[in-house]
Amino acid sequence: MKRLIKKGTIFFVVLGFALIISVFGAQNAQASDTEEGKDAAIRAAVEAIKDIRRSPDRIVSLNQRAVDDVAKARSLVEEAKDEYGIDEDDIANIDLLHESEAVVKKLLAVEEAKEALDQLPPPSEATPADQPAIDRARELVDIAKEEYGATRFDLCWGLDRLEEIEEKEDPDPEPDPEPVDPDPEPELPPTGGLATSIISGAVLTGAGLLFFGKRNKNIKNKRRSNRRFYR
Repeated sequence: MKRLIKKGTIFFVVLGFALIISVFGAQNAQASDTEEGKDAAIRAAVEAIKDIRRSPDRIVSLNQRAVDDVAKARSLVEEAKDEYGIDEDDIANIDLLHESEAVVKKLLAVEEAKEALDQLPPPSEATPADQPAIDRARELVDIAKEEYGATRFDLCWGLDRLEEIEEKEDPDPEPDPEPVDPDPEPELPPTGGLATSIISGAVLTGAGLLFFGKRNKNIKNKRRSNRRFYR
């Protein structure tokens, strides 16, 4: 009986050690698999970036192959980040992807803006019904210029057409009115006013003199009458 108990104890001890070893082995194997998977994901991203057919400074026109190459490289980078938590700086040639993406995004923005500009009517034929298309073209042009650095040269003649239409819709505003002087100088009387004033003054003066002349004469006549009366 004691032998059975002793053998059973040894069995469970051995079993415990076996379980511990198997757990650590599984963890090490899993860690090893994780590292291998991480390394593989980084290598796949690096190779995809290398497969971008042209260097960024030579991508001067938009083509489907360039778009596909850049999109594939970006997809593999995001997959490595999501599954293994890597940082983009762990990918040796990530700067090449960033530069290529910037060029392709600019070309896509310019292409979309040019398509909208091509849909605009000639400036002489533009009507209020074309306003939604005009607004959309302006929006895409501004995005291409402000967010991706597109130039007038990139947008070509379509931008000239848009600007002509906008000028037609919004002509130059009328000039601002002259400012009003808060303390204006007194206006002079119209022509002939001075002469009229002089004549009126002379008439009033003559009338006054005549009135006083008659009054003095009446006073003198009255004095003479009083003298005769008292004599």
